[in-house]
Amino acid sequence: MTLMAFDYDLLKDGDNFDICGCVAKIKRAGRFSYVYLAVCDDVVETLYKADFCSVPITDLCEGAFIKASVTVKNQPRSKYGKDIMLTDFSVLTKPHAVPPIPVYSSDIGLSFEDSMDNKIIAIRNPKIKMIYSAVSEAENAFSDHMRNKAFTLINTPVLVKDVYVNSFSLDYFNEAAALISSAQLYLAPCTAAFSRVYSVSRLFMNKRYNSTRHLNEYITLNAQIGYIDSLSDVIDFAKDCLLYIINRLKKKGILKNTPINCNTPVRITFPDALKLLNKSEQPDLDPTDIKKLCNHFADRSDIVMVTGFPKGNRDFYIDYDNGALECFDICLKGTKIGTGSKNITDYGKLTATGISEDNIYAQTVKYGIMPFGGFTLGLERLVMKLLGLLNIREASVFPRDIHHITP
Repeated sequence: MTLMAFDYDLLKDGDNFDICGCVAKIKRAGRFSYVYLAVCDDVVETLYKADFCSVPITDLCEGAFIKASVTVKNQPRSKYGKDIMLTDFSVLTKPHAVPPIPVYSSDIGLSFEDSMDNKIIAIRNPKIKMIYSAVSEAENAFSDHMRNKAFTLINTPVLVKDVYVNSFSLDYFNEAAALISSAQLYLAPCTAAFSRVYSVSRLFMNKRYNSTRHLNEYITLNAQIGYIDSLSDVIDFAKDCLLYIINRLKKKGILKNTPINCNTPVRITFPDALKLLNKSEQPDLDPTDIKKLCNHFADRSDIVMVTGFPKGNRDFYIDYDNGALECFDICLKGTKIGTGSKNITDYGKLTATGISEDNIYAQTVKYGIMPFGGFTLGLERLVMKLLGLLNIREASVFPRDIHHITP
């Protein structure tokens, strides 16, 4: 058996097994040496003794990938109460050059820019890997929740014909095209067909963002729900989905250093939020407003849902009633991480917005669709807030912003 992950608590005296990993460090101590192996998300301390191992330690170097045979021996003086003794190993590959940064250091000590410049090897560091493991687990949890609720996966396109103000435009065989900036329009016709659909979509925004909250290429978790009775159905589903993701990450031990108060989310209307903030006559909440609002309710929940925004500068497909939009924002620990809405399904009401009849959403509604709505979560923003990261770029393996298009 070859172990790719490691758990000291499962090891017993006399256990023998194989383990694969990268030599993170070799520390010589007289007649024996400590060989630290990077295995999955851990750096495992193994003990080398010449009279116990069949291969000379001179065959090893830092950065080498090896397959090793080990034996477990109880040792009260050891950190974990046992030693992992190397009995044999084979070198799979050796590095051609020494990395320019301390890849496996417990305190890698890199600035964001230094990390970006050395990203192809910085991602091997356990602390940085932990972030990307959280991103992966959050995405998996979302997909699992959707499948458990009988949703159908839709792979939305990256290249689209719709060119909007903030789209990255390009030439597509002598036709104007763009990189997709919203998955919603392409999920709508699929909702009419399948009733419940979801996507994990990569979106692009052509804005010169230079903040800690924005990326120009980002991932959204999207769900559309058919046959709803009201916006409350969408809010409840979004809440359950978000709590499912948070609880999954808690069970995995990913949130042990950043506790999340996920008691029943606070729900407040936009007008009431403005009153609480001593504000009036503004169309939306700015980032400072959201931070203050979340801080106000922090003792009740880290999740705040804001509803009842005035009709105005939001997406054209959102339904409205008496001048208020049937939509909501999802805020977590001071930052908006998602939105949701009940969508327009009346063709006359939709065309009154000035939408083109050729628009894919207009075409969908024209031929009939059930009452439906949905929500979107920004994956990188979600993980940034759950882990307490200072910059959204830390939650992207290869972030794209106005300064970075490599590696």
